[in-house]
Amino acid sequence: MYIKSLVIDGFKSYCQRTEIDGFDPQFNAITGLNGSGKSNILDAICFLLGITSLSHILSLLEEAASTKLYENKKEAALKTIERKDSKLREIDRKLREERSSYLEYQKVVREINYLEKFIVAYDYTCLEEAKKRTKGDLITLERSLDEHKKNMEEHQGTALEEIESTMSACQKTEAVAKGASQRASEFLRAAKQRVKSMESQYMELDEQLSSKHKAAEAAAGIEYQSVLAQSEEAKVKFEAAQKRLQVSIYFR
Repeated sequence: MYIKSLVIDGFKSYCQRTEIDGFDPQFNAITGLNGSGKSNILDAICFLLGITSLSHILSLLEEAASTKLYENKKEAALKTIERKDSKLREIDRKLREERSSYLEYQKVVREINYLEKFIVAYDYTCLEEAKKRTKGDLITLERSLDEHKKNMEEHQGTALEEIESTMSACQKTEAVAKGASQRASEFLRAAKQRVKSMESQYMELDEQLSSKHKAAEAAAGIEYQSVLAQSEEAKVKFEAAQKRLQVSIYFR
């Protein structure tokens, strides 16, 4: 059984006769704008059936809409929702714990960043101080180098003068030695010539002596003694000349 047609006349907002038909045997829905009288249609049906309490109306609607078939599904859905809520609460608790850990981590990160900035500032300060010390040491070193350079220039000037003086003395000594060597060479040449001359004289005297000796042996006269004396004298002169020559060679 289902409603085929509904006629409303003088009920609530329907002052004039209104006929509503076209109801479906399975499912019906009343739609319309707000204030168009949708709820008054439902009230008219309830009034016709003699239903006045809200519980009866809801039971009627559930029976008409077959909502009791979905009660088990509703309970199962509620249980599922409860489990999901429990799981959600567990997840929320874990998220809160993780959030607490994350906040603690962020705090540690902020402290690390602060300490890193402090370390960078400290390193920068140390580098600036080292830079100042290095600059002072560099200035001191430059001054020391300048002084050392001046001392070296002074010592170089003195050493150069000494070297020049020594070279001049050596040149003078070399000139004197060269002159002495030349004189010794000339004396040696003269001595050699003199020795050669005396050798020739000696040979001549020796020959004369031999001839005169032979003559003396034959004559055995005074002349032999004179020649012998001259020969001895020439021999002594020759030996003296040889000694002087050896001495001059030694000094050279």
